[in-house]
Amino acid sequence: EPRQLAELLTSDETEWLRAQLDETISSPALQATEEAMRVAFPDFRNDGLAVHRVLAQLLRTTNPVRARLLLWTENHFSTWISKVGPRRQWVQHQRFYEKGPATFGELLRISATSPAMLVYLDQRQNFSDRLNENYAREIMELHTVGVDAGYDQKDVTELARLLNGWTLAEVADPTGLEPAADGEFRFEPFLNDGRSRRIFGMEFSATPPEDRYDNAAKALEMLSAHPSTARFISRKLVEHYVGLPADEKLVDRMSKVYLETGGDLREILVALGQDPAFWESAPRATPPQDFALRFSRMLGSVSTRKVNDFLNRSGMGLFQRASPDGYPEADSNYVNSNTLMQQWAFTDGFRGDL
Repeated sequence: EPRQLAELLTSDETEWLRAQLDETISSPALQATEEAMRVAFPDFRNDGLAVHRVLAQLLRTTNPVRARLLLWTENHFSTWISKVGPRRQWVQHQRFYEKGPATFGELLRISATSPAMLVYLDQRQNFSDRLNENYAREIMELHTVGVDAGYDQKDVTELARLLNGWTLAEVADPTGLEPAADGEFRFEPFLNDGRSRRIFGMEFSATPPEDRYDNAAKALEMLSAHPSTARFISRKLVEHYVGLPADEKLVDRMSKVYLETGGDLREILVALGQDPAFWESAPRATPPQDFALRFSRMLGSVSTRKVNDFLNRSGMGLFQRASPDGYPEADSNYVNSNTLMQQWAFTDGFRGDL
């Protein structure tokens, strides 16, 4: 936007980027954005309204740097609104939105205790006498160390057992006027046998009920701090912000920053923005989400309906990815006849507004 471009051109770009990344949800500008969103969409009890609320935030935000990282985070920890429901999806979104740029470990904990994720990958049904490994498998394969990190099926099973009892508690409305809420995270220690485990080379000793949550939390900390996670997350950030195939030397440099800062995404993005490889990267195709948001913001449009319709027709609907791997980054996924026709129809739809 012109104002932001002027700010960037008249200041040090690293200082500008840090200021964008350091802005908190309590800032007056972001509070105003939040208030405008709630006025426009006071309800979120169906899929469409929850999505429109998020699009309203993205179209109105004064901090696109923060918003872009939010979209990357939600795509990395992808959940499907059609399975988890609008309330759970909204709650998860707001927790990521309010946290903003943080360490990767903090974002992993938000995801791991999110009612949306607990439902989406069936973790709420994972008990000591009825094992469900879905979430444990995706934590390792998609969220942290990556499929090539060298773990095996036994590691997945042991992590799933360590997470036994990581579930949901249904919360009743005290007035009795509203239906029960969609649940909040709860750890139930007596659904976990507390036996010793070995996961990815790390020992977790047998524990009494009061220490079993800490054991599970320690496993998440171990995974978020693992060198394979540093490389996996750095690669995904490079693929998102720079290009594919990822520059291996750039991935090496970002992995080093990850390990030195405890996975602080602020520092990784600042380092990425200072790296010559970022500025020398080749032009890329624009995926539908970026295209719709950029075009709308350029025109000052806050029409969530137009954006939502375009995204759904283009196959990149917000929270509509059914599989847990998130939308792909490769340009080839967004260079096809349907995407181009939908871009034309989307832009043509603004003709009467100009």
